[in-house]
Amino acid sequence: MDYQKDINQKHPRIILAGDSVLHYGVDPDALANGTGKSVYSISIQGSASATWYLLAKNVIVPGEFKPLYLIIFFRDTMLTTPDFRVDGSYLKQIDELAGSDEKLLLQLSYINQMSSIEKAADQYFPPYGAHQLIWQTINKHNRTILPRMFLDCDLECTDTAMAWAMNKDDFENNLQGDAIRTADDQLYKAANLDFNRQLPRSFLPEIIRLCRDNNIQLILVRTKVKDFSDPASEPQAVGEYIQFLSAYASQNNVILLDFAHDDRLGPDLFRDGVHLTADGKAKFTKILGEALQAIIH
Repeated sequence: MDYQKDINQKHPRIILAGDSVLHYGVDPDALANGTGKSVYSISIQGSASATWYLLAKNVIVPGEFKPLYLIIFFRDTMLTTPDFRVDGSYLKQIDELAGSDEKLLLQLSYINQMSSIEKAADQYFPPYGAHQLIWQTINKHNRTILPRMFLDCDLECTDTAMAWAMNKDDFENNLQGDAIRTADDQLYKAANLDFNRQLPRSFLPEIIRLCRDNNIQLILVRTKVKDFSDPASEPQAVGEYIQFLSAYASQNNVILLDFAHDDRLGPDLFRDGVHLTADGKAKFTKILGEALQAIIH
């Protein structure tokens, strides 16, 4: 609830939500200066639509102060891929934002993705239901063996060191970019590129409803992927998906800003396939601010 406390105290007119692409891509202070509106940024590394839904439902909407605008930053099919980044290490951030009754989260992100065999195992074979906990326990033990033996470094010490190393701005960009590209492959599976199929299975309709019912203007910002920097390099299915998304957004009074093919964001402004450099961050913030000036009041 730290986010909610900040929002209640700072009264931001604009709230930004996204993953590390938002962190590396937008300077909230510069954006505030450019738009004349106070800005609060919630960039959660590795977050996706399930996390953004929980932010809207459990943090923004129930707060004492509500913003005028919620801006969500996404790549391609992220908004309608409810099982993207919900398992493993991502469970922690979801658990921290989840309330006591999250039927929609459980249904869309987990139950809908299980086969009939998995559902049966989860119901009738207790160890299967606890497989995440078992895996985490084994993994925790394995990653602390050497630090405990040679450095007197316990679990908390190891986790702190790992977080510090992985979040360094000068972390090996090629390795980081390869890891992101591999994880993002899920976004481009044939089923996930079918907008009409995925829409009713996604959190997007509920995010839109939450914003509409609370007089919050929802703005969706599609960010650039270096590999698909122009329409010719982008898979045809992605282009068709975005056309459906754009039409759906328009029908529901949602503003879609698409920077996926913006020529002003050249390859020299990227640190890897999706994250901008410091110069890229300054430039994109200015571009975004100019676009927002034309639509906010």
